[in-house]
Amino acid sequence: MSEFKAKKIKKETKEKKVSPLMKIKYSISEELFNVIGVEEAPRPTIVKLIWKYIKEKKLQGHKGDKRMIVPDKTMAKIWGKEPFNMFKIVGKLSQHIKRIR
Repeated sequence: MSEFKAKKIKKETKEKKVSPLMKIKYSISEELFNVIGVEEAPRPTIVKLIWKYIKEKKLQGHKGDKRMIVPDKTMAKIWGKEPFNMFKIVGKLSQHIKRIR
């Protein structure tokens, strides 16, 4: 019988590549600042912080539909008082952020 010896494969430590989107910073409007709590950030981070706020405040799931977001008073200044589809988050976002050059 032949024996197979397991070869140890050295895993090279690779640096994570940073997305070009993470390098572009945006200044944030006062209304959006009240929701996410930062004055400037990359766009993907802004979206993550908005989702964090939605989850913490349990604003997702209007009438059992997880795609619908029910804005509270703070979010209503940006997205309005009516429940909206989660895909509308990014659309309104561009009105409240400005690229820093």
